[in-house]
Amino acid sequence: MKQKIKTIALISLQILLVGGLLVCLGFATDKQSKVLCSKLIINIDNGNGDMFINNEDVLRILEDQTGSPVGKAANQISLSRMEAAIEANPHVKNAEVWMELNGDVFIRIQQKRAIVRIINSHSESFYMDEQGFIMPLSPIYTASVPVATGNITESENLFNYRSLDIPATDKLASVTILDDIFHVAQLVERDTFWSAQVQQLVVDEKGEIGMVPTMGNHLIQFGKAEQLEEKFEKLMNFYLQGLNKTGWNKYSIINLKFKDQVVCVKKDAPPLAPPTPINATPNPPAH
Repeated sequence: MKQKIKTIALISLQILLVGGLLVCLGFATDKQSKVLCSKLIINIDNGNGDMFINNEDVLRILEDQTGSPVGKAANQISLSRMEAAIEANPHVKNAEVWMELNGDVFIRIQQKRAIVRIINSHSESFYMDEQGFIMPLSPIYTASVPVATGNITESENLFNYRSLDIPATDKLASVTILDDIFHVAQLVERDTFWSAQVQQLVVDEKGEIGMVPTMGNHLIQFGKAEQLEEKFEKLMNFYLQGLNKTGWNKYSIINLKFKDQVVCVKKDAPPLAPPTPINATPNPPAH
């Protein structure tokens, strides 16, 4: 008998709890239907200096995809749809949308960060961001990043704004030059000196990369995108031990393709003159 009473009491309690919850939800829904969005606050992170997208762009995206939330009741606003619409923009890395209790809707946007601009052999131009994503140019902003030109046949449409880190398919397996450019641009972007010194990457017919510096009237022949850290370290040592003594405009070509040395061609040298090898190791061995 006692067990039966306990069971009945438990069931009654559960019914009361469920009923109370439904009543609360009803009140919440009714209250939500009366809360109107009176203000839309947009915050775009441009701490790195990039401004590929602005408030007007965001408002235009919302008008086209979801409509503006201003003036709508809270239960008529889909925050998830607003986020998805904004994140579909190729310049946006992440978007967060939420509503305060007073009905104000907030949007926080993190932009992608460009590290190199590509101008391919068909004169098409687009960016690569810090994660290897392809993104188009912006009509309102031009990023101050190195420009890659030369024998680049790949276009932004081939990758469809996808990351270069995706598993290779037969279509993508032969596309390697953008990967090479990306890896070189990554190292340039991460170092304050190189990001100021390297203004252009040039791809030749062999798929090898040359660099045009900001300071010094010479071409840096970087070669294939292999042993990148070693090559940059070798170039830095040469700058410190070589060009600081001989002058920054003595050579027309600085070649980093050979192991443990930098090979240079002097300006105005005869076309067939042999290059001058210069040891680029930090502490050359004594003889």
